[in-house]
Amino acid sequence: MKIALISIHVQKDSHAFPLACLYLKSAISHTKKVEKRTNVDILEYYLDTDIETIVNDISVKNYDMAGFSIYSWNKNMFRQIALRLQNKHIILFAGGPEVTASSQEILDEMQLDFVIRGDGEDAFLETIQSFLDGKKVWEYGRIIEKKALHENLFSPFFKTGISWENYTGTLWELSRGCPYKCSFCFESKNETSVRSFPFKRIEKEFKSIQKSGVSRVFVLDPTFNYDKKRAKKLLQLFIKSKTNIHFTIEIRVELLDEELISLFSLINCSLQAGLQSSDTYVLAHINRTFDKEKYTKNALLLNKNNVVFGLDLIYGLPGQNLDSFKDSLDYALSVTPNHLDIFPLSLLKGTQLYDKRVEFGFNYDKEAPYTVFSTPSMNTADMQKATLLKKAVDILYNQAGAVGWFAIVLSVIPLKPSDFLYNFILFHEKTGRSADGIDSIVLFIENMNIEADLKTVLVDLIRLHYSMKRSLLSGFSTINIQKIKKNTLLKKQYDMCKGTELLMLRYNPDNLCMIVPSTQTLENAEAYEYSTPVHIFNKLNQSDMYYVIVYNCSGTINYMVLDREFFDILKNIQSGVVSPFSNTPHDVINDFLQFCLSSAIITQRM
Repeated sequence: MKIALISIHVQKDSHAFPLACLYLKSAISHTKKVEKRTNVDILEYYLDTDIETIVNDISVKNYDMAGFSIYSWNKNMFRQIALRLQNKHIILFAGGPEVTASSQEILDEMQLDFVIRGDGEDAFLETIQSFLDGKKVWEYGRIIEKKALHENLFSPFFKTGISWENYTGTLWELSRGCPYKCSFCFESKNETSVRSFPFKRIEKEFKSIQKSGVSRVFVLDPTFNYDKKRAKKLLQLFIKSKTNIHFTIEIRVELLDEELISLFSLINCSLQAGLQSSDTYVLAHINRTFDKEKYTKNALLLNKNNVVFGLDLIYGLPGQNLDSFKDSLDYALSVTPNHLDIFPLSLLKGTQLYDKRVEFGFNYDKEAPYTVFSTPSMNTADMQKATLLKKAVDILYNQAGAVGWFAIVLSVIPLKPSDFLYNFILFHEKTGRSADGIDSIVLFIENMNIEADLKTVLVDLIRLHYSMKRSLLSGFSTINIQKIKKNTLLKKQYDMCKGTELLMLRYNPDNLCMIVPSTQTLENAEAYEYSTPVHIFNKLNQSDMYYVIVYNCSGTINYMVLDREFFDILKNIQSGVVSPFSNTPHDVINDFLQFCLSSAIITQRM
């Protein structure tokens, strides 16, 4: 029996990993009597893949069975694929969150032969066994549900033939289940027990991941630190390995303690926490609580220990209005997360909120992703304003690396963060200019009613942090200079590495990085050895011209002030000039090129 397991990812990035399909394939490959009689392929596509290409791939390979892993983002594509595969003599089935939430609906509208609800591994294996034995499973019902026995789950990383060279990141489950009942989440109606995988299994999988060559791991556990003792043991495993892999981990800020935060600071990671709202009245509607004192304390400890973290906010929640959303936004920014992700509420089928959709009076999109358009307390105009604030946060805070400058700018402008963000969007709507990119931010600052010298300081500060954030997001290039002889460096051609940024500033970047908000006092600025309040910075520092390079060396972001001649060399390389070198002595240029190559600033053109 030839089986195709099909995964459609949002886009080709480090998140694109077919974990669900690998679990199913592993169930087959670890069961000898089934493995001998089956051939399982995993087919991967993206939202921009032409549907006819997918249909043709499945059709021409003469599969006996094709299974779809359905999520809200790919449901519509799979519907079209399934309908085009009718009368192809292929048994069609599906699983995933959308199927678990709307089994009968998907079964009917996609004209599938059967669907699998919930954990699919054991149900899938038994279904295949039944087919091989000549039985038609749907004689007993076409909605199949069999809870996977946790101890029987085979690892997706072994005996599945993963071609690791095709992936830059991987998804990783350390446990299943969630102890909480957030009413907007799929987990809200499932059992609250957390089923943790054995530590020995995790150790074995981690060794495999380390050998794979991927640079990023996305831990899927909804609350990594629910069990503090286990979380600390896992972090000690990562620390002991001395891995450079970057981990993305979901946590609850309230459950942190100083030891846990200290351990997080010793690995390459970014944490994500779902604040959702800081309004206890709103949170009560979605089965969540909020301890502001504890949350603030732990968030500040994360910052103090240089642990990268982001927060999530949702707008359109029951009981929420525009003002309470703005208050939550202001609070979230007050604890200076490295990034802030904001989403309109999606009314997911299979959640408690969906069951109460009439009671709460939601006006929402009936098609995926089920976005809420308005509520009794947030009309359409308010939701649109919240959407503009989301856009402003994405541009002004997330993309521009604002964690390093946002509080400083606001300390000289008498506005709440939410009002500052909204003014940014309104300014660009009035001028008719795009709000995207660093130039839009600079233009906004330059049109503010503050003294000219202070504007120059703020613009420099923002440009520096924007470049560092771009460098971080661009990633780093592999350093490989062993084959390049120093005396031949001038004969080679070069390109800029992907994490390299060039910029000209009016102030020394070392001094810019010492700026603190104008409200900073000596007492609460004790963490800064040489701190300078922004409102007096230009009085203490001479304006000049500084030629600065920002670069990403093995994941560490660095900056350096260059002499003009070296800056021009890099500028020429960036512009694609064939002979970029100046009249500087060759031995000096050779040394500079050697440094640039060894620091992943430039790379030899192949």
